[in-house]
Amino acid sequence: MFSRRRFSTKPQRESPRGLILATALLASLTVLATNVGHAGNVGHAGREGRILLYDGHGTPQSFVVEGRALEKAHSGTIARTDSKLRNLARNLRTLESDELRDVDVVVTVGDTRYTARANGDGLFTIHVKGLGGAAQLPVGALAISARFADVESPHLRVTGPVATGVLHISSGAGLGLISDIDDTVLVTDATHKGRMLARVLTSNSLQLEAVDGAASAYQTAQRDGVTAFFYVSSSPLAFHERLAGFLQRTGFPAGPIFLKNLGDDALLGHNDYKIGRIEGILAAHPQMRFVLVGDSGEHDPEIYAEVRTRHPDRIAAIAIREVPGKVSAESRLAGMIPLPPRYTNDDLAPLLAAIHAEPQPTQADVDPKRAAAPKPPPAPTTTTTSSMTTTS
Repeated sequence: MFSRRRFSTKPQRESPRGLILATALLASLTVLATNVGHAGNVGHAGREGRILLYDGHGTPQSFVVEGRALEKAHSGTIARTDSKLRNLARNLRTLESDELRDVDVVVTVGDTRYTARANGDGLFTIHVKGLGGAAQLPVGALAISARFADVESPHLRVTGPVATGVLHISSGAGLGLISDIDDTVLVTDATHKGRMLARVLTSNSLQLEAVDGAASAYQTAQRDGVTAFFYVSSSPLAFHERLAGFLQRTGFPAGPIFLKNLGDDALLGHNDYKIGRIEGILAAHPQMRFVLVGDSGEHDPEIYAEVRTRHPDRIAAIAIREVPGKVSAESRLAGMIPLPPRYTNDDLAPLLAAIHAEPQPTQADVDPKRAAAPKPPPAPTTTTTSSMTTTS
């Protein structure tokens, strides 16, 4: 068990070749993160771009939507039969995609339009709090859209197709599942850096391989009462489309994906980055308890143990998949549920049954004062990466 003080973990033993390859990739990504977008949008009117609208999440009273403004891509059609060389070229282009900074994006959620400005990494965020009365959002998957604003700045006017996405609204209370991606649901061989880099850089989303039985186990968990799914990884944000396509194609329950922004997040700060992402999810869903699912290959047990130490009332359980060939000491998985390398449909069932047997908050417990208020809803509080306006 970890103490409440800040912790450190011993590095995994790696072959010199694996470390050299990993270091080379990380150095390359650092250069890309530093230089990307510098060819940007200075002095070119009428530029054609595209918007990546990431799946958002929230409750009826508050939500977060994020996305990215990029130059139009020319990656061509992806096929399962694509060669490794073709995939490598495409993936490198993806990693060095040019962001469109300081452009205004209009996001439509329900009957309301929000305008945000993309930052230096092309990222925009809309965080709305305090929705009340008729302004509250319905529980479920809410279709949202985004487009470039119909305005022209002195430097740039961007046109492009409307992007669509989904905003996942949970009731507030209930049980959520936060999942790692690499070697938890997606085969990456993260403990063998050479093989991992080959898989990442020389494959496309149609060639990615799911961990045996993982999608079925998560589907069963959804039927057994998990109401919200979140996927957290240290993979580069540029691979969001690739991973979203993989999760959809292989049948995993839909949910937002959280990836590392190499232009902002610390390149090597894996543990702190992941803890921060998980704590952000907990803060956005203050009435929800969570099951954390990861694997024994790298640092998920240590990361999840620290989150549980900080938020003992919010973490209902931790489940760790044993990576083949990676034997963990019993003390490392103390208080956690071990999962076999190959999932079965019922792996999470006993765990969820025990959790559901505990007293749970009712719908009225979520925010009874706001739910009963007969007066018109107050103006929402909205935070964006830059300027913001709303139009109903």
